[in-house]
Amino acid sequence: MGDKKPEAKEQKNGALAPAPVSTIVAVPINDLRPNEYNPKKATEHEINMITDSIRKFGFVIPILANCTKKRNNVIIGGRHRWGIAKTLGFTHIDVIYRNIPELAAEQELCLRLSKNIIGFDPDELANFDQEDLARIGFGEEELAEIRGEGAEGTESDGTRRMVEFPASDLEFVMEALDDIEIDEAPKRKAALLGAKIVQVLRERSKGESDT
Repeated sequence: MGDKKPEAKEQKNGALAPAPVSTIVAVPINDLRPNEYNPKKATEHEINMITDSIRKFGFVIPILANCTKKRNNVIIGGRHRWGIAKTLGFTHIDVIYRNIPELAAEQELCLRLSKNIIGFDPDELANFDQEDLARIGFGEEELAEIRGEGAEGTESDGTRRMVEFPASDLEFVMEALDDIEIDEAPKRKAALLGAKIVQVLRERSKGESDT
């Protein structure tokens, strides 16, 4: 490829010292290969959003790949974007290389890249056009939060309101939640739990007022 790949030097504790400023290299897309352990799974919606972005702006964020001898050209970060670029007919894409001989270190970096994602500030997002945010991929619940619209358990300024109930009601509430499947996805399960608690408390309060 002509460009010398930057190498990270191993420290005494086994960690990799920072490599020099990286060089971005244009690499034949078929030379790259996905790693065999990445646990991330993109939804159809996420794939569509990434595809739209690449079509509109091109491949603006380089792939991160290993350049150690036994794992040369293995993708550490950007597997889904690489696959989408192949589907779109790209023949070359930009790559940044890191020399990471240890598989455990490569896996850790892959997970860190996936996990260390900073969230959005709703107050700042409120300055953007709602239609643009929706087109980019923000869902209706996210847009409602950005607009600061009140909801059950939420004040009009967007801050959360605690739902309080006597400790003696705990057993009653827990029994009402028995019908919720434990294998629900975490987000949906939390939403179901919250909705069910509000429903149960409202019914309990109505029943007491009727008596």
